[in-house]
Amino acid sequence: MDYQGINNVRSFNSLYFLGIATIIGIWVFFLRPTPNPDPVNSFAFGCYYAAGAPQIRLDDKGMHVLQTGFSTIAFHLERQKPGIMLVPKKSITAYSYKNDGKYSIEYSHDWYIPFYTVVDNRSYGAFDERRLDGFTVITGTYDELSYRKVAMAACLSPHPKVGEAEPATAA
Repeated sequence: MDYQGINNVRSFNSLYFLGIATIIGIWVFFLRPTPNPDPVNSFAFGCYYAAGAPQIRLDDKGMHVLQTGFSTIAFHLERQKPGIMLVPKKSITAYSYKNDGKYSIEYSHDWYIPFYTVVDNRSYGAFDERRLDGFTVITGTYDELSYRKVAMAACLSPHPKVGEAEPATAA
């Protein structure tokens, strides 16, 4: 039998491709895009209105459900896959003004409340913190209450009675 020797070309090609793959792997690992940080709470500040439910005011002191006996709740905003979320730091319990309390809002402190953006009269999950048009709350009866951002004056006046004009949307 004749000695064939080592196939140096095949060994060199294997090492060459292994080196290239390692360099590409390191490059991809270290140069991946950094995730966007969570939005600052001030982007959500304002007054939010839903028909038949208490107004909600978000400001630098916290979340205020404008209803007798409701204490201020701290909150923060988080960026999640479905969009920007309002996260209360303690449980929320609120009741509606119409239908004898049909709507009750009961949220645990670790539940997320999704913000939405309106484009061409359609709602989408909000990913841009400068376009937080409102948020959706699921009631105790599993109905959706859509809170939309309105002029701050709406949070300074009593809730409109059934049949009265709704407050103007904030610009």
